[in-house]
Amino acid sequence: CCAGSAVGVSSSPTTTAAAPAAATPVTASTTTTSDQQTLMKTCNADAKKQDLKGDARKAFMKTCLSGKPATTATLAAPVTTATTTAVAPPATAATVDSGKSDQQSLMKTCNAQAKTQDLKGDARKAFMSSCLSGKPAVGAAPAAPAASALTTTTPKPVTTPTPVPAKPIAPGAPVPAGTTLTSGQFGTDVEAKRHCPNDIAVWVNTKSKIYHFAGTSDYGKSKTGVYMCQKEADAAGDRAAKNEKPPATH
Repeated sequence: CCAGSAVGVSSSPTTTAAAPAAATPVTASTTTTSDQQTLMKTCNADAKKQDLKGDARKAFMKTCLSGKPATTATLAAPVTTATTTAVAPPATAATVDSGKSDQQSLMKTCNAQAKTQDLKGDARKAFMSSCLSGKPAVGAAPAAPAASALTTTTPKPVTTPTPVPAKPIAPGAPVPAGTTLTSGQFGTDVEAKRHCPNDIAVWVNTKSKIYHFAGTSDYGKSKTGVYMCQKEADAAGDRAAKNEKPPATH
């Protein structure tokens, strides 16, 4: 090399360009508070359209709010966030049928109550409207109790007939004159009755051996006869007339 000559190596500066960073895709899979409110409104609107009440409405709302919303996961462009829209699941046929069944059951119950209270016209309309809405009727007058069809019959007093006293029996005629009396035979029935106060005095026809009771047409009338006590006449072999009965004793 020669003195004073300067050998210089010049190198051009090398510039390295940095590759732009790739954007990380963003996936939105979570329902926002706004979406939850939208779902609640949608479910309420569906329940109202189906006129659901009570347990049917609770079951529908539970099913509707627990439904998984359709989520569309999309690779987001840089600095772009995909939003998710919650869609309420459609009401199933089973839910609709359940609502109709409850409504029909409520209608039957309200009709039965209106019939029991014998409501008519405007009173029935007001009652049915209140009953079907599930609210008690305000100021509804209770139905008047149905008048009993049974009538109380006062029993007629029982009249006890007054017993008619028996006609006194006329004493028999005395025995014919000249009649011979033996033991137990008497000339009048008064004497015979005095002899046997606990027995019946009879008129005995001494020829036929048949005796007659007091009050009959043959008592004391035959041409031959005497008065005796019935038991003594029976003991003597006499017998009562077939068509006669002893008088009632008091």
